[in-house]
Amino acid sequence: MTSLKNIFLFGTFLSVLLIFPKTTFAQGISVSPSIVEMTISNEIIKNEIITITNNEEQSFKINLNTSSFSVNSDDSLIIDYESAENFTDWFSFPLDTITIPAKSSKEIPIELAIPKNTPSGGYYPIVLIQLKSEQIPQNQNVGISFQFGIPHYITIENENSKLQRTAEILDFSSKGFIHLTPQALFTTTIRNKSKTHIKPIGSITIYDPKGIRQSNTVLINEKFEHLLPEKQITEIHKWKDETINNTLFPPIGTYKAKLELYLEDSRNNIPIATSVKSFYVLPYHYIFYITLLAGVIVGIFFRIAKNRKTRQ
Repeated sequence: MTSLKNIFLFGTFLSVLLIFPKTTFAQGISVSPSIVEMTISNEIIKNEIITITNNEEQSFKINLNTSSFSVNSDDSLIIDYESAENFTDWFSFPLDTITIPAKSSKEIPIELAIPKNTPSGGYYPIVLIQLKSEQIPQNQNVGISFQFGIPHYITIENENSKLQRTAEILDFSSKGFIHLTPQALFTTTIRNKSKTHIKPIGSITIYDPKGIRQSNTVLINEKFEHLLPEKQITEIHKWKDETINNTLFPPIGTYKAKLELYLEDSRNNIPIATSVKSFYVLPYHYIFYITLLAGVIVGIFFRIAKNRKTRQ
């Protein structure tokens, strides 16, 4: 995923995480990078730089800590404080408390050391930054305290234990079978079968009864969200052929929807999974034509019957 990934902020008095873009931190505080992603081997020491910007008129003190995180169904991050894997032995921080002066930025060096014999797989630590105002507001007797974090998506992959990255399609379905217009509502559920995180992407291509590829291809995981091991993502997509109003006789019959699933970093065009779904389209044009034709036939019938009655 690109650096547009959200980072989160929550008040220490709340137990529910609140999601904020990285540029809209409360108290005018922003952090960079908002997310860290890397693939390394164990016994590796890696240095990072975190930049914290204070746009306020008052300085702040921060404390650094670590924990693990998971991702829920709406792609927000949840800190697992009770996890035995808190990664405290992975990270080294320069000081226990760091001051960020008003209207300034500070670069904080962080050392990441992967312990020896760490098994290959995906690991998800988060660097927690607790922030507390040095200025106590006049109408309060306590400082304002917040906590925010930088999630790390780490894949440990050694030369003798390469990880296979793959996913499966758990569900590919459409709502209803007969449609009065060339449109359909698709539900897709993708599960990560890897030992590390992946970014599954894909597309739903529609073919009309003649096998002609239709417009408006549907994109899967268009935001390039991470999918952690054994986690799944469900999306609902609407496809509609806008060209139906440009023809008097649009295609009628069975349409086919083909879902093709790829990995974002795949260097070939071979999908890792495919699925095909059929749905029937009876355009309203034909219902109108049939109704109109039936009306004409009935009108002719009554006209003939009336003429016969007149002759008698």
